[in-house]
Amino acid sequence: MPPLYIVQQGAKIRIHNRRVQVEREKTPGGEIEILLHVPLAQVSQVVLFGNIGLTTPAIDALLIQNCEVIFLSQRGEYRGRLSGSLTPHVPIRRAQYTRLNDPGFTLEMAKGFVSAKLLHERRLLQRHNRERGDPDIGGAADQLCRALEELPRKTALSSLLGAEGAATAAYFRGFRRLFDPAWGFDDRNRRPPADPVNVLLSFGYTLLAQAANGAVQTVGLDPFAGFLHEIAYNRPALALDLMEEYRDRKSTRLNSSHVALS
Repeated sequence: MPPLYIVQQGAKIRIHNRRVQVEREKTPGGEIEILLHVPLAQVSQVVLFGNIGLTTPAIDALLIQNCEVIFLSQRGEYRGRLSGSLTPHVPIRRAQYTRLNDPGFTLEMAKGFVSAKLLHERRLLQRHNRERGDPDIGGAADQLCRALEELPRKTALSSLLGAEGAATAAYFRGFRRLFDPAWGFDDRNRRPPADPVNVLLSFGYTLLAQAANGAVQTVGLDPFAGFLHEIAYNRPALALDLMEEYRDRKSTRLNSSHVALS
């Protein structure tokens, strides 16, 4: 089931005959225009951008359906989420916390996340460089290959993170070569992103992080207790760990399609 993205400012979501109905007033206090209606059972997630309203019955129906609502600013900055109660899988979370106290297990998990990320980054560069033959892109892919070969020999999380950081920097040096200089994409930057490519990357990562967060909670794990990312207050470390494996894939199974409304 695809998520539903709503970007029309001033729109309101209500439930009508077990369908999610998106509407807006053509004029203040005037005629109502129905923008979209889809069966509630066919919506897995609702993502709201900016000034979008939700009726109380709509909130109730979405919670019963276990359909989370993600709130973003009009520019795509994350604001919060509405979801149902925490799943009652205490034994799973207890096992998760126990594993967090096992340095060997934590390191191997972290290696798995980093390995998957670098592997996808290398494949993306190689795929797009087949016809280009750009030596800078090829060099970045080779550096990622060397980093992957070194990962099994890492014995501490700090050294693993250092290798991951250097490899990711190499990746973006190659990745930027895929864009015309007119895009102004010279490096990966954020808070705020300085060019259109970084804006889209940050926006995509925001959506991916929320998809990963929802997936983690669905199976009963604690999204704040991760293995690769440092555990810190209000940081969904495990969700961030999981999204590393999908960050640079051409597509993701976490949320592979969507219904857009503009």
